[in-house]
Amino acid sequence: MILIYYYAEKNNLLVAGAANKTEVLTGLFSKFGVDNCADIMPIAHLYRTEVIEIAKELRLPEEIIYKKSTPGLLLGIGDKYEDITGLNYEEVDLILKNLGKSSEEISKDFGLDIKKVNFVMDMYKSSAHKRNPSMMVE
Repeated sequence: MILIYYYAEKNNLLVAGAANKTEVLTGLFSKFGVDNCADIMPIAHLYRTEVIEIAKELRLPEEIIYKKSTPGLLLGIGDKYEDITGLNYEEVDLILKNLGKSSEEISKDFGLDIKKVNFVMDMYKSSAHKRNPSMMVE
């Protein structure tokens, strides 16, 4: 990030972050890293599935649209987001869009495995410090 900001400052540019709402809510981004340490966050309010839909509308190449996210945070560099969560993007986004419900309700309403729902809910809870850097983890 130091090099990116050095280059941006030297050339009078802004740094754009690449994290989407799915990554932000599950904590699968590098805190103070390229994903979220930025001057602007143009897609941080969009779920991953929404980013994919916009990319289709813009007719971006399929290898970009369907490239699997590789946060490399939990299992090691190169791990796929879906390998970490055990769910596809549609399922993760569905859970995140229903955070006001209990895990049991989400599991029942959408036919998702309760363990996987709990896993995503736990990711959301345990990554709160990443969304609020001044927060102390207990």
